[in-house]
Amino acid sequence: LKKNSLRSIAIGFSATQQQQQQQQQQQQQQQQQQQQQQQQQQQQQQQQQQQQQQQQQQQQQQQQQQQGLSYSWLMLHANSANP
Repeated sequence: LKKNSLRSIAIGFSATQQQQQQQQQQQQQQQQQQQQQQQQQQQQQQQQQQQQQQQQQQQQQQQQQQQGLSYSWLMLHANSANP
C-alpha cells in the first residue's frame, strides 16, 4: 500500500510540473504577440506623421502660389494705371 501511494504521489507531482511549464510557455507567446502589436502601432504612428508632413508641404505650396498671383495682379494694375 505504501509503495503504491508513493508512486501515485510522484506521478501526480510530475504531471503538475508539466502543466506549469506549458502555462509559462503560453505566457511567453502572449508577451511576444503584445510586443509585435506595439511595433505595428509604432509603424502606424510613423505613417501618420509622414502624412502630416506631406499636408504641411502642400499648404506651403498653396501659400506660395497665392502670393505669386497677388503680386502679378498688382503689377498688371500698376502697368494699366501708368502706361
